[in-house]
Amino acid sequence: MKRIDLIQILRFLGACCVILYHSGIAGEFGYFGVELFSFVSGYIMIYTTQSAQSDKGFLLKRGIRLIPLYWTLTIFYYGIICIRPSLSIMSEPRPEYLIKSMLFIPFQNSYGYDTPILGAGWTLNYEVMFYLIFFLAMKVCHKHRAMITVGITAALTVVNWILPGEHFYIGYYANSFLLEFSMGILAFYLIEKVQEYRNQKRVRVFCTMTAFVLALWMIFFGGRISGIPRFLYPGIPMFALFCTLILGWGKKQFPKVLVELGNMSYSIYLIEYFTMAFFKVVAGNFNVGLKWAVFLVILSVTLGCSWISYVVVEQKLTGFLRKKFRIK
Repeated sequence: MKRIDLIQILRFLGACCVILYHSGIAGEFGYFGVELFSFVSGYIMIYTTQSAQSDKGFLLKRGIRLIPLYWTLTIFYYGIICIRPSLSIMSEPRPEYLIKSMLFIPFQNSYGYDTPILGAGWTLNYEVMFYLIFFLAMKVCHKHRAMITVGITAALTVVNWILPGEHFYIGYYANSFLLEFSMGILAFYLIEKVQEYRNQKRVRVFCTMTAFVLALWMIFFGGRISGIPRFLYPGIPMFALFCTLILGWGKKQFPKVLVELGNMSYSIYLIEYFTMAFFKVVAGNFNVGLKWAVFLVILSVTLGCSWISYVVVEQKLTGFLRKKFRIK
């Protein structure tokens, strides 16, 4: 199946947005980075499962992709906060929390946070839930897997609206954030629908101009709005941006270095949790100019560590596991 270079680049841009948001150096900018990851996940799930045989080993493939790096960094961070509890951001060094975090089971700690040991893993809890729903949909009817998945996530959201706060797990798993993965699925079919017009120059120009305007909007107004579910805002404008970018530039080949940065995006996303926390401690009271200088240095360190993580864990360890379990 042909690789879409732009998808990898969007993953990298999403990771960069998350870095900027977590650093606090650019205010609310970057809050919408998670939306890019969600849309890409939904889009790729449909794109890579067009064959009726694609459900074979589906969960094992997803597990090998997500688990090795996440478990490694979760255990590493757990060890740190066991030795120095003061370095904990939102977590507590309790064995039961470690087990639940590694099994992608949500919980609420005594601080009132419902994040796993490694805080960035909150999105992975939802991603794993989405994979389970999608796998169930494929088993029920591969042909209608998209419709079933969208229907289940929509139904969960309705349940949450009807029974707000009734039960922790209902509130957690029925969070409307799950709809963003389904929006990625809808993006795939929307883009396929207008595929025949995709090569027309005026369509590409229109999509490029629209994407540019939407990107400017998100840069200046892409922060959170209290009381509005994030699948609506920044979800909907990011959905439009995602679709116009794929329509306008989805068939273009990009420089290999940009694609490789996209390949590293999972490592970047998890490792920046550590480096941006360090940045906030080190540069918290610096003036703006010095703060940006330190940020660029730590950003370089983040990319360097992510590259090592990508090569050692995501390529070599994951490659070993895929070979061991005979996964293509």
